[in-house]
Amino acid sequence: MLTYLNRLARYNQWVNGQLYPECAKLTDEIRKQARGGPYASIHGVLNHVLLADRLWLLRFRGEPNPFTSVTQELCADFAELTGERARTDADIIAWAASLSAEQLLQPFSFTSLALKRDFTFQFGHLALHIFTHQIHHRGQLVTYMKQAGCTIPVTDLLYLPAELV
Repeated sequence: MLTYLNRLARYNQWVNGQLYPECAKLTDEIRKQARGGPYASIHGVLNHVLLADRLWLLRFRGEPNPFTSVTQELCADFAELTGERARTDADIIAWAASLSAEQLLQPFSFTSLALKRDFTFQFGHLALHIFTHQIHHRGQLVTYMKQAGCTIPVTDLLYLPAELV
């Protein structure tokens, strides 16, 4: 599982490096245009995934949650959002590299920002959840990008460059 989590961390960085440049070709107005569905816009989805990734990293480090909502905007400016995404991707890679097999088996408790309830799960389940959450919303993002006329780059894990596997 450690190998897989580390691969997913590298995949996350790689696929964001594929998608963000395509989103950068759009105007801010188009990126923020409501398209229906959760998180409404390209910018909204990118912001939500960044917030969720940061929230999980804070939880795992035992740091307090500064966020008030899963829709809270972290960065209104796309260039700033892109920079924060790159920084967070590097943090995720470092975090994944620091995990141990024993840690994955431990229980981990947290309070859901969305549901306002306490939960306890095996740490490994939550570690995997970070990546499945990203992938879930990436599907939504690609749909919105296609609606906006973007060229959709290859995003399948299968095509992660060999040097990153």
